[in-house]
Amino acid sequence: MVNVAIAGGTEGVGRTIFEVLSGSPEHKTFVLSRKSSSQDHLLAVDYSDIAQLVSILEANDIDTMFCAFGVNDSSLSSSQLNLIEAVTKSKSTNRFIPSGFAISYSKENVELLPQLKDHFKAIEILRESGLQWTVFVNGIFLDYFGPPEMVSYLKPNVFVVDLANGNSW
Repeated sequence: MVNVAIAGGTEGVGRTIFEVLSGSPEHKTFVLSRKSSSQDHLLAVDYSDIAQLVSILEANDIDTMFCAFGVNDSSLSSSQLNLIEAVTKSKSTNRFIPSGFAISYSKENVELLPQLKDHFKAIEILRESGLQWTVFVNGIFLDYFGPPEMVSYLKPNVFVVDLANGNSW
């Protein structure tokens, strides 16, 4: 059994990853959370405390770390980078998947999307880390084009087709 942790696993794509992996007999799945909880799978963490993160990863024998933070606050600029540092220091953790779950961006896109600066910084650190890592380049989630009744944890986002209101542009 492989122990997996998901940062950002209480909502959005992270919650979907948690639900899928927790249904697998091959994985024991945890969610890192900024809030304390009595639920066994939730591990309360302080993303600014690297030593605490390392301790939690090792105490739960986490092999693989998913980072599914949304693009907000300091989640990519500090929390994800601290998590990468903790995973690198952890004796039990071997793999890291950074937040991304989107399209393949080039560095020229930083002008249009300044938060990509943090994405590329994380990739540079991972390249030098010695960890096994990958970035999921899945394009636009089909959740955005599915019927409104479809279960999805992603926040609504209208690109070209607004199925809930029967509009398109």
